[in-house]
Amino acid sequence: MLDTIICPQWEHRYYSFNSNWAAGEMVGSMRNGQGDEFFAAFNCHGTFIKGFDHESAAASLGLPSERFYRALPHHFAAFSREPAFSPEYVTFCMWRLSDEPAWSSAKIELPEAEDSDGSAHLLEILDCLPKTYWRWATEYYETEVSQQAVIAVYEHRTLTEEIVASLNPTCSVAALRDDIAEIGYPS
Repeated sequence: MLDTIICPQWEHRYYSFNSNWAAGEMVGSMRNGQGDEFFAAFNCHGTFIKGFDHESAAASLGLPSERFYRALPHHFAAFSREPAFSPEYVTFCMWRLSDEPAWSSAKIELPEAEDSDGSAHLLEILDCLPKTYWRWATEYYETEVSQQAVIAVYEHRTLTEEIVASLNPTCSVAALRDDIAEIGYPS
């Protein structure tokens, strides 16, 4: 929701979310315009995350994408073939079934590196801390982003004109109606 307010043009957004991707499925994504991306798909069986970090050690190996999808539960198989997810570009893939206590992934030998597959770097924004997003957005969008507005959205408060204007003075709640519905932001 925050990226939608700050950057209303979908094609220029860094982060996006569709709560109605398909029947019973939701998808969040990140695309930085430099080839790095991740997709997080949710269904009644759990969560599938696939990403690509073009500067990671894993990318330099040029491994076939199928190796990253080995052992993927059949509940997520369609996600590994989804053209919108660029399935051929992958440096990490992980999943978690709803009834499992931990995340799983294919066992792939990667070079010794601090973040050999790029997942720590690309997924660090998902730490649930408003301050993490606020710091990132202030730097990325090169503008002062209201920390209080970021907190309000993280807390799923009703979007008011004041909250929206503090993030983007050229945007309004009315202009966001379709996006709010697609994202599934509470109203």
